[in-house]
This record gives sequence, structure tokens and C-alpha cells, in this order.
Amino acid sequence: MKNVLVVAELKNGLRKTSLPAITFAKQAAQKLGGQVHALVCGTDDVGAAAEELKKYGVAVVWTASSPALKSYTAEAFAKVAIKAAEAAEAGIVCASATAQGRDYLPRVAASLGAGMASDITGLEEIGGKMAFKRPMFAGNLNQWVEITTPRKVVSV
Repeated sequence: MKNVLVVAELKNGLRKTSLPAITFAKQAAQKLGGQVHALVCGTDDVGAAAEELKKYGVAVVWTASSPALKSYTAEAFAKVAIKAAEAAEAGIVCASATAQGRDYLPRVAASLGAGMASDITGLEEIGGKMAFKRPMFAGNLNQWVEITTPRKVVSV
């Protein structure tokens, strides 16, 4: 599972808060030797957002368009993200650390049997293992977190 899935958010098109998650996904995919996949969920503007994601270097874009996805619910978005993660053979699933991302990502992690880290700002290979940088105490201190499960879920 070398691919990285980033779940992009929509609000009148692609939300700019998704860009740091895309940057993180590119860094993670490079370290894993895989590709960046992205998922966009909604009703009307998924096609335009999918085209925009390709401009940011996303290799594969998954779209989910349904009346059930018109208004955000954690259950609906988690269900779609889980299916996309499995289809993409994603080793890492990430999304922006917005209220929405923080709401459904724990459900995704639990369903995939994945460990999760929140509010990640970077990643490094430390001692041959992938470590995720997590700021603490208003950014005055950084902690390096290791997730030991084969699949990992992070909010960025």
C-alpha cells in the first residue's frame, strides 16, 4: 500500500484548506514510492474540483456525487472515504484538519483498522520508520509520532 489518498473539501469549488493536505500527500507518496490519489464528494461541483486537483499534481481523482452528499454528514463522507481508500490501495489517508476532517477521519481510521494522528505538519523518516510531526503547546514544541499500523490516517 504505497499510495496516499487525500480527501479534498468542497465549498463553492475546491476549498483552499485542501492544499496543505495535497502537499503533505505528495511528500508522503514520494517517501512511499506511490501515487497521490484524491477524493472529492458532493453533488454539483465535483467535476470542476476534480479537474482542479489534477493541476496540483494528483495522479488519480476519485469522485462521489450523490444527493446524500449534498449536505455534510460524517457517516456519509466516512463511508465514501473508506471505499476510496480501499480502491486506491492507500497506505495513508489524509484530509485537512478542519472541523469536517476531524469529524469523519476517526470513523475512517476505525473502519480501516488504521492508527491515526491529528494536526500533522510534516513527516520524516526517523530510524527507518515514518514519523509524523505534530506541533504542541501553540507550536512551541514539536512531537514526532509513529503510527504502527499498516494503514495510517492523518489530519493535516
